[in-house]
Amino acid sequence: MGTILAAVVTALLAASVAAAAAPPSPPTAAGWPKTVPAGTVHQGPGGGVVVVSGGLFGRGEHYPNAATAFRRDGRRLWAHRHPDPACGNCDYGLQAVVLNPDGTYGPLGVTGDTSWAVDPRGREVRSCTGVVIDADGTCISVTGRASLVLPPGPHLTPVFMARDAAGTVLWSVRDPALEVYFGSDAPPVVVRDGAGIVYSASSVAEPVDARSAGRLFALDPASRTLLWQRTGWYQPLAGLRSGLVAYRDGGVAGVGPDGTESWWRALPANEGTEPSAVAVDLLRDRLYVGSAGPTSASVAAFVGSTGVQLWRTAPEDRSRLLSVGRSGRVYVSIGAAGRRGMRAARLSDGTTVWEKRTRLAVRGAVELRNGMVAVSAGGGWRGPLRDRLTLLDPRTPQTAPTTP
Repeated sequence: MGTILAAVVTALLAASVAAAAAPPSPPTAAGWPKTVPAGTVHQGPGGGVVVVSGGLFGRGEHYPNAATAFRRDGRRLWAHRHPDPACGNCDYGLQAVVLNPDGTYGPLGVTGDTSWAVDPRGREVRSCTGVVIDADGTCISVTGRASLVLPPGPHLTPVFMARDAAGTVLWSVRDPALEVYFGSDAPPVVVRDGAGIVYSASSVAEPVDARSAGRLFALDPASRTLLWQRTGWYQPLAGLRSGLVAYRDGGVAGVGPDGTESWWRALPANEGTEPSAVAVDLLRDRLYVGSAGPTSASVAAFVGSTGVQLWRTAPEDRSRLLSVGRSGRVYVSIGAAGRRGMRAARLSDGTTVWEKRTRLAVRGAVELRNGMVAVSAGGGWRGPLRDRLTLLDPRTPQTAPTTP
């Protein structure tokens, strides 16, 4: 009997120690959570939250494109719903929906045949299928239609084009000596580094002949000059302080502003292939890369200028990169069975500052300007795809962090 009692006491002590060591969970703000269409989460007007959905498929169904804004108290500010676009074969590009410097959210919809954006008042406006470089809405994109004539037929000359918010062409730059073959109707991804240089690449899926080999380009918008081209299979992912990070040959590569490959890291072929898989903190020179394999997923932190790895989450956590905040916190989801939720990781070493268990798959999270964090989590594909959107307030003092 004494042995049984001792075992029970030991178990209770162990449970209390585990509970004491558990990371804190921030309180939920008044008026939340809300049931919303599934989608990405963004800073909203007036300090609120905007959820953007669309292009989501489940059991063969296409979900309408929508954007919904909420005030900080949970009341809906506006909602914009766009009918299913008549887009032919619907070429979805790699570009993620972002909050642009001019306050618009985009590109929404199908970035190949058609796309649009939503302004801070919920009105549909022209989208930028490249990168918005200023608060006036100046957009730099790369033009090029898919050629249905296979090589040795005609190739296309890439054109960097700057337009204002109304779509008026301000200037364009091309070099007739540069010939590429665009592999789809989706516009090429364009990224911009901290020095203002923009980069893009041809989107060929596989080499056909020497002329159609992939190329990476750099443009200086200030002088309107094509600086260089680099031959190779690159997919731009994000701009760094100087240069960019790109997917290449099953790995993640850092390319300097002069076109030299400054570092390269081998990763499984399915990792880091889309811009949504990376986040950059220009202020602190940090790069975060999310990776996913058949049985594990993790998030790694690097020095952006050198590619030196600082830390990596445990593969068994099945973590996915969500975003990086102005505070330097890195937000990652946890997909491990029985531990679904998200956590805020410390910039320097990846230790957990706080954690929120959701029991649902976390789809998005964003740190708002006032330090609060919006989190969306959903339960699967059954019926209309819906999320639970919660506003957390982690601004209270936190207990000691746990290990990554």
